[in-house]
Amino acid sequence: MKVSGLFRDPKLAWGLRGDPFLWEALEKRFQGVELPCTSIELVQMVENEYRIITGQAIEIDTYVYVKELAHGGMSSGHICPEYWRDSAIPLLVERYRRYRGDTSESYLLDQRK
Repeated sequence: MKVSGLFRDPKLAWGLRGDPFLWEALEKRFQGVELPCTSIELVQMVENEYRIITGQAIEIDTYVYVKELAHGGMSSGHICPEYWRDSAIPLLVERYRRYRGDTSESYLLDQRK
């Protein structure tokens, strides 16, 4: 499976209007990229691409505006880092672990500080 496969069927309530477009952008960027060996590596990959696209580290709590992700509406193009840390990335990790059949690996999002 490719990393982009983890992005299929989001099943999420989005944080801000730019978040679904960031999800799509990440899915496209990860086409052809093999799944990493651990969920920690997966998180690092997603956070790195987040930083490249938004120009801001995911640890910064300030909403970030990305013109390329603006498609109309009041908060269009705005990304919510808290949403990515607390919802989107945990969903990707859960999908990764389920695909790998791995229930032993522990990854705590609150260890980022």
